Amino acid sequence: MTEKKAGQEREQEEGRGRPSEQDTGTMADRDELAVRLGQLARSLQAEDDQDLMLDEVIRAAVELVPGAAHGSISRVINHSQVIPEHFTGPLAVQVEEAQTELGQGPCLASIYEQVTVRLSDTATDQRWPAFSRRAHTLGVRSMLAVQLYVDGDNLGSLNLFGTEPDAFDDESEHIGLLFAAHAAIACTPLFAFTLGPPGRDAR
Repeated sequence: MTEKKAGQEREQEEGRGRPSEQDTGTMADRDELAVRLGQLARSLQAEDDQDLMLDEVIRAAVELVPGAAHGSISRVINHSQVIPEHFTGPLAVQVEEAQTELGQGPCLASIYEQVTVRLSDTATDQRWPAFSRRAHTLGVRSMLAVQLYVDGDNLGSLNLFGTEPDAFDDESEHIGLLFAAHAAIACTPLFAFTLGPPGRDAR
């Protein structure tokens, strides 16, 4: 490939998914989000390694959703066992294990009630008191759990953890929902191959 052609391809890649020349920049923050989601989708499509693909999904989610410090992509079996398939570190695994042990928590509620769940403060939450106390001792102060689905098929849950109370707001939920739908579409072919033993640290 010539240097000129390589330069042209770089220019095309940099411009792909970005606004027109007439854009005034009033939605610059949303433009950047759209660009990042588009880049993620293309990288997922180009990635052959299924583990690396889902590692990238959870890393990007933690980076893109305001308030997120840690995260996991989990599935639930037998209506009670939360299995973190891919995660950003040991804290996410400990939180998911606590939901399995105690039989309660945002991930279980998100999947089985088919809703987005926001836990604002583990120090005061009364919906899942035993889980909230355990999460609080682990250093998690807030959570956001979003279903991963395509055409209504439940694939599991995208779980994000904050280290401050009220870390997640309406913007976090909005971006989390956009991201979850986007990620689920990109990852649908993989879930048939990821229902084995728990995954690995995405770091």
